[in-house]
Amino acid sequence: AVYGAHTGAAIALELAAARSDLVTAAVLDGLPIFTSAERDELLERYLPSFEPTEEGSHLVTLWARYRDQHVYYPWYDRRLDVRMDIPMPSACHIHDGVMDLLRAGDGYRVAYSAAFRHVPAGALERAEVPIAMVAREDDLLSTHLERLPELKGSQQTKLLPRGKDAWANWIGDFAASHARGDHAAAPATWDLLDDGLSSTYVETSSGQLHVRGTTRGAARPVVLFHASPTSARALQSLTKKLATTRPVIAFDTLGNGESDKPRGYARPTSWDPRGPRARIWRLQISKMMGEDLLPTRQQFCVVSACDPLRITECLLRFIQNHRMPGRRTPKEIS
Repeated sequence: AVYGAHTGAAIALELAAARSDLVTAAVLDGLPIFTSAERDELLERYLPSFEPTEEGSHLVTLWARYRDQHVYYPWYDRRLDVRMDIPMPSACHIHDGVMDLLRAGDGYRVAYSAAFRHVPAGALERAEVPIAMVAREDDLLSTHLERLPELKGSQQTKLLPRGKDAWANWIGDFAASHARGDHAAAPATWDLLDDGLSSTYVETSSGQLHVRGTTRGAARPVVLFHASPTSARALQSLTKKLATTRPVIAFDTLGNGESDKPRGYARPTSWDPRGPRARIWRLQISKMMGEDLLPTRQQFCVVSACDPLRITECLLRFIQNHRMPGRRTPKEIS
């Protein structure tokens, strides 16, 4: 099964629609469904450029911006009536998120604008596997459940309680209820982390991916896709909860966390998420090159993996004349 939150939900949906031979079910947590007016405003205002300054003021600005993402939605609108009904996160939580943004750099806008542009109706229509579209009561996108198109018989919606234990248990039960017994995981080398999980790096055609989780157990794994711009660390509590019963694989998607930036990425001095350079990304599933899985001329976040993890590899294509640098040597796993 695959799980995705916000941006990750869009990725998980497209993967489930494209590869029903690998995906048994999908949980889409807070799947974004924007109106045209919302999309235009978010592309215009939500994605400011991220450029370091000599005096370091960009660090304070980034901290304030990430903090405000947990207070207002959208973060730049500080009116009382758009204040979110959630507790203020800890300083450590904000620190981790800011560090993820710093690692992503200005390229964080690639994944974010992809999520804003994504229209899920087509993938929902193509998908043949069971899909649950869920959101916790305190999720800023919980009202988007009401925007879903007419669903198939194998698709359902569920508003989950705020408590994370009940949320994780429901996701685990849904994945278990749709498990198949035809999975045989290939061996992989993982390093033990302090939190009881493990990590490794995998090589893909689009760069190296950092992966957290566990391969313990013989069941088919649950694959988790985080929201952007964060990392698999944001799903740590869910990963640990699900890992008690089955293998769990949580990626840092390309450009986020410890994963590589997409090949060909160069830090821009000026970048318009609605301009020509924002249309260079196309998602194609391996062995299906040439088949348009997503609408043309739109930008989509690319996530990829390799055969040992039995997850389909997604290939990154660039517009004509966009130079691709040579393949990097594998990182040393620390």
